Amino acid sequence: AKDISATTGGNCSALPACDLGKGADECKRVVTEMTKQGIESVDVLINNSGCSWGQPLEMYQEKGWDKVMDLNVKGLFFLTKAMLPLLEKAATSDVPA
Repeated sequence: AKDISATTGGNCSALPACDLGKGADECKRVVTEMTKQGIESVDVLINNSGCSWGQPLEMYQEKGWDKVMDLNVKGLFFLTKAMLPLLEKAATSDVPA
C-alpha cells in the first residue's frame, strides 16, 4: 500500500490484520479499525483474498469446502457490505459506489 501511494501520489491503505473467513463480525471489526485510523472514505475496494484446500476433488472434505467458501465468497461479500458506508462517502453522481 505504501509503494502504491508513493508511486501514484494517492493514498492507498491496506486492511488491518484480519481473517475474513471468520464472517461478518470480523469484517465489521476491520472497518471499525480503519475508521479509528482516520480513514473516512474509500474510493476503491480491491477484494484480493482467497484460499484453496489443495486436494483432488475426490478427496475434498466438507471442512475444506467450508473454509474456501467462507473466505473466497462470504468473506468478500461481508467485507464489501461492511465497507459500503465508506464507499458511499466517496461516491459521486459520476462515480457511484
